[in-house]
Amino acid sequence: MRKFSLLLATTSFLLLSSFAPANAATSTRYISLPITVSAEVVPDTLIAYFSTSYFALENDEALANLALGSKNLINAFKAKKLSSKDIKTSSVNLYPEYTYPDDSEPVLKGYRATQSHTVTFSDIAKSGEILSYAVSSDPNTRLDSTSLIILDPSSFEDKLRVEAIKKAKKSALAYTKAAGVRLGKLHSIVESSNNYSQPYPLERAAVSDSASKDVIEIQPGTNKISLTLTVKYLIS
Repeated sequence: MRKFSLLLATTSFLLLSSFAPANAATSTRYISLPITVSAEVVPDTLIAYFSTSYFALENDEALANLALGSKNLINAFKAKKLSSKDIKTSSVNLYPEYTYPDDSEPVLKGYRATQSHTVTFSDIAKSGEILSYAVSSDPNTRLDSTSLIILDPSSFEDKLRVEAIKKAKKSALAYTKAAGVRLGKLHSIVESSNNYSQPYPLERAAVSDSASKDVIEIQPGTNKISLTLTVKYLIS
């Protein structure tokens, strides 16, 4: 079950504004309140970024070695029952490498072929074991980085919107009472920001050594979801 703890951070100010159209006898006044709300939510999905790289004197040899290495990686995922839809080839590259002797033209050294994969894990608890197994499947495959995300934050955002409106109404009543005016109907709601903060990715330097020795332990922590509404009420 996802953990959801609501944190409300409210920045409010009272804005009394009026305008009088050329032919209008009365003015419209309102109170405007910017309300920021946030929630700390446990991520439910891990995204991992793998790359496989091979160097050879000839380009066809580099590509052939890469094909074998990438196949080993894919087979490792399949052996751990990972669905094909969760394994995506991000890029394939082949390029020459040169040496640069002093005071002479560059000399072709050979060719490097690389292939990158983006892999999605819906079960974070099991992801560490699969990451460790995948990295050990081929000597030229590395885990570049990972990130923890909330796959669908919309349900949490909806809860935040409800809380923001309640907070706005409460603040508006307090301000109008203090100002000696009457709170009227809701005038408008504008959602000016919707921020989804992810934790910093777990870089390869932090996981590559442990991958070859033991199972990587993944701690999901929490991600912060926040949004800001500007809520206006008519006053009289």
